[in-house]
Amino acid sequence: IYIEPDTDVYDDRPPPITPPPLPNPAPIIDKPPLNVASLASVVSIRRKSGELRGKTDKEIADMYDKKFKSELTPTTEKVFNNTPLPKLVTAEGTKGYYRPSENKVVSTLSGKTLAHEYGHHIDYATSKSKVPFTAWSESNEEFINAFRLDKRNLPLNDDKLSGWKSLLFTTEKGTRTSRTGSTIHFTRQVTKSEGYANVSDIIDALSNGKFYTNFYAHGHGKSYYRRAGAKEKETFANLFALQNDKESMDILRQIIPNTVKVFDERMVELAN
Repeated sequence: IYIEPDTDVYDDRPPPITPPPLPNPAPIIDKPPLNVASLASVVSIRRKSGELRGKTDKEIADMYDKKFKSELTPTTEKVFNNTPLPKLVTAEGTKGYYRPSENKVVSTLSGKTLAHEYGHHIDYATSKSKVPFTAWSESNEEFINAFRLDKRNLPLNDDKLSGWKSLLFTTEKGTRTSRTGSTIHFTRQVTKSEGYANVSDIIDALSNGKFYTNFYAHGHGKSYYRRAGAKEKETFANLFALQNDKESMDILRQIIPNTVKVFDERMVELAN
């Protein structure tokens, strides 16, 4: 700027350059929330018996969803959400099974049956095997070898199986009235904890069905475990059902540490 006497003031600086407007910052997009699935959407039960009798379809569907999710951990809940739902979850009396050819889960609400059968669904639905209706657990070499190693390392003689029976079961005495009105006294073996039935089934798989057939423990028996892949598939389903049962899992980490490790790694993989 310069000033001459008795003259106007001039500004000979070049006009300021107006910077171009800054681009709008990229919007901050939060990671989309986990798509929380609902088992209720695939529950359909025609014949309502037992605790389901008198309930509406919605009430029953919500009961199944609540029961199932009570068995999940944060990790297995993510696995559930990341895995396509089965076509149908239903009940057929007291039966419990998964049929891969129909993608159907059949279960009551008792015990850990629902979580167990859904574990079978997870096993099949996440398998990459090129052989139709082949579960991950029966085709994954790491899981198969871990199970075999644990089986080889675990004493499965009669004394050991008898010890497992005493750990998991207790004897209850009771009475009932016969049709003729007489009193019948009986004893029965019951598990000391709900999850011990699933632990027993894993021991039965390790013993090739001997724990069930010879010791009358929970399981599937010798003839069932002669089927190829049955031991691995039942172990996978039982481990899935027991993930939220610390007491049972602590026992299994002693019995089958290698199998549990591979299973845990699989759950983390499926959760991400």
